[in-house]
Amino acid sequence: MASLPAGSVDYFLNKRHLPSSQVERVPDIDELEDEEQDFGVAPSSLRSANFMPPGHDYGVFESSVASFPAVQSPLFSPVYQELERISASKLGERSDKAEALRKKLLRNSNVLVVQGGYSGKKFIYDRLKSLGVNVTIMDGPDSFWKTEAEEGRLHGFIEIDFSETSTVLQRAIEIVAIVNTKFDAVTTYYEDAVPLATRLAHALGFELNPVEACDIARNKRKTREALKASGLPSPAFYPIHSERDLDPAIRTVGFPAVLKPAYGAASLGVYKVEDADEAKRMYGEIMATLTPELDPIWTQGTEIILEEFYDGDEFDVDILLFEGKSVYAKLADNWKCWEPWFQETAANMPSLFPEPAAQELIQLAVDSTLAVGFRYGAFHVEVKWTSRGPRLIEINARMGGVSVRSSNLEAWGVDLVDQHCMAMLK
Repeated sequence: MASLPAGSVDYFLNKRHLPSSQVERVPDIDELEDEEQDFGVAPSSLRSANFMPPGHDYGVFESSVASFPAVQSPLFSPVYQELERISASKLGERSDKAEALRKKLLRNSNVLVVQGGYSGKKFIYDRLKSLGVNVTIMDGPDSFWKTEAEEGRLHGFIEIDFSETSTVLQRAIEIVAIVNTKFDAVTTYYEDAVPLATRLAHALGFELNPVEACDIARNKRKTREALKASGLPSPAFYPIHSERDLDPAIRTVGFPAVLKPAYGAASLGVYKVEDADEAKRMYGEIMATLTPELDPIWTQGTEIILEEFYDGDEFDVDILLFEGKSVYAKLADNWKCWEPWFQETAANMPSLFPEPAAQELIQLAVDSTLAVGFRYGAFHVEVKWTSRGPRLIEINARMGGVSVRSSNLEAWGVDLVDQHCMAMLK
């Protein structure tokens, strides 16, 4: 943290996520007070203004894009002006020439990124700048990204106070409507910002992925319900809202089973249980930790689900969607998790898993992502190969973190940063 500019706050790395520690989390008050002593951040702006909870009530915003005529614009790239003369088939080709043409479309486009995430994501915005993309980040008043913009490493910065979460969407729209930059896309590379970025994109007329799809992916119970409704494999599960639900949940699911928060990240609150006594004991221990005072992720809900434990090996699938079709999907092998907390240890790409099982895993990941309703962009999907075949764990509606971008680039020559941005500009 000592490298941060004076007056900046940053996300902290999740200490529980060992050894893949680069999972950002909102720092607690004590940690931020330490930062205030080191960097002079005003105490009143330490937390709520800078760190938006990953899920909350955005309020109702009754308006249409017609109310904001200054927001949308023709894209500035000369290539865009000549789009009608470019064959769609040429743009869709899998060739170096077509890729070069697609990257030309990025030049001078104006992209609004909602929340930049922790400072370790700087490589994303450096890459986009190298491609000629004008990146503006919307974030809190003491954000690290504000300094990046002031020093010329970002095209722009839009300051917004996240304190009043019920009005943040409306205020974001109003701010965008009056800034000088006319944006060509709205997106994010930070998972907690996906709900707000998607709603803002829709309000401004950039309708790519449905808001409902993003909300389903953020709730593990809703994800399983969507899979079941689509005829895809789904585990036996039962929602637990109070201790009264434990006995029917145990009768429905059986053992071994997994207790996990419906909302969550980085395996927080996830625990494997072997019998009823352990399930009831761990439920109490987990619930004691699901408070916004410990982590603001729990502002969106403290619902727990009990679901059947999947045996077998775990894998990740990195997917790129365009117009509701998979244009890229590659498998990575996860090394054995640290149980009973399901913490990741390591991974390798390309996968060494044999065909055709590897393709079955990829197909389930793609089918599940489409079943939820997604159509555009990068997704990081977690799956398992069980004694009954492929099964989904969860869908992350953003590019994977830590080494995911570099792994795909080294193994397959595909830069997920570039491709996600292209999809958002469609």
